[in-house]
Amino acid sequence: MQTVLRLLNFSLGLSLLIGCQQLQRKSNLDYSLKADWIKNLNQNENNFFRPSNRFFTVLYKNKVIQGNSLDGLSALDAKTGNLIWNKQIVNGVEAAGALDIKFDSKQSALFFGGKDGFFYAINADNGNLIWQFAVKSEVLAEPVFDESNVYFISGSNVLYALDKFSGQQKWIYARSETQPISLRGGGKPALTREAVLVGMADGAIVSVDKSSGALRWEKQLNAGRKIRDIDSNILIDNEFMYVMSYGGVVASLRHLTGDLVWKIDKLGGPGYMISDKTYLYFSSSDEQLIQLNKETQEKKVIFNFKNAVGNTPIFVDQNKIAVSDSSGKIYLVNIDKVENLAMYEAGTSIFTNLSYNHSESALYFVTSESNLHKVKIIK
Repeated sequence: MQTVLRLLNFSLGLSLLIGCQQLQRKSNLDYSLKADWIKNLNQNENNFFRPSNRFFTVLYKNKVIQGNSLDGLSALDAKTGNLIWNKQIVNGVEAAGALDIKFDSKQSALFFGGKDGFFYAINADNGNLIWQFAVKSEVLAEPVFDESNVYFISGSNVLYALDKFSGQQKWIYARSETQPISLRGGGKPALTREAVLVGMADGAIVSVDKSSGALRWEKQLNAGRKIRDIDSNILIDNEFMYVMSYGGVVASLRHLTGDLVWKIDKLGGPGYMISDKTYLYFSSSDEQLIQLNKETQEKKVIFNFKNAVGNTPIFVDQNKIAVSDSSGKIYLVNIDKVENLAMYEAGTSIFTNLSYNHSESALYFVTSESNLHKVKIIK
C-alpha cells in the first residue's frame, strides 16, 4: 500500500512539474507579431539594384508616410494600406524626414532631403510642394527643426540652416578638414536653446551657434581611425549629451563646453540610441543589443542577434523594446527579464528604424525591397 502511495505521489509530482513547465513555455508565447498588411511602395519598376531604404515611417493622423530609395514618397491609409498620395522624387528618398504638425494654421509640413540634390518641405496632408532648396548633393541624414529654422547635414558634410517657412538659406557650416574614407550617410543634429550639435565625417562633434552658424566648440572623438564618421543621433539630458559612432565610441560630453565626461571605445553601432532616465539602449556593431548605464557605464547585453546587425531599438512600453536587424527579423524583447518575447520575419533585409503606433499596438517599417509592413503586437 505504501509503495502504491509513493508511486501516486511521484506521478502527481511529475504531472505538476510537467504542467508548470508547459505553463512556463506558454508564458513565453503570450506575445506574437503578426502582419496586418504589406504594401510595395515602388511606383516604377526596379530591375537593377536593391535600394538602401532607411526612411523611418512617419505616423500622421490616419496616414503612414514612407519614403523609398527609388522614386519618392507615399502616404497610405494606416488601417488598410491603400495609397492616399504619392510624391515623385528623382532617385528617391533614403533618409528620414521630420514632421512639423504646427507648421502653420493651414497645413502640417514634412521636411526631408532627396537623393536628387534637393531639400524639400511638403504638405503632409496631400503631398503638395511648399518649397524646395538646391543642396547640390544628396541628403542622407534626418533633419530637425525649431520654431524658425530647419537644420540638416548634406552628403558633402555641410551643415545647413534654412528658414523653415520659405526655404531660404540662413547659414552653412563646413569643415576645413576632409575625410578620405567616409561612410555614406550623415548624423542627425540636436538642438539646445542656443546651439546646433552634430557629428561630422571627420570624427568631430561640433557645436555651432543657432543664429549665425559660428563654431562654438569642437571635440574629436575618432582620431586615428580609418573610418571616423559620426552618423548617429545625439541625445541631450540636462547638461550632458550622448553620442556614438559605428564600431567606434560611445561618449558623454557637456554640451555647453564640449568637455568629455566619459568615453568607451569599440562599442558603437550603426543606428541611433534611445534612452530612459538611467540607461542608453543601442545596437552595437558586434551584433548585440546593449543597455548602458549613463552614470556608471555598466554594460549589459539584453539580446544577441543571430548573424546580423541590429538597427535602432524602440520602446513599446516601459520594459519592452522592439528592434529590427539586417537579416529582416523583428524582435520583441523584455529588457528587465532579458527575454525574447516574439519574432517576425519580413523575408528580406531591414536597415531602417521601426515606428510604433501605441493606440494600434502596431509597428511599421520598410524593407530593402521597398515593402512597407504593418505588424501588430498581439498578446
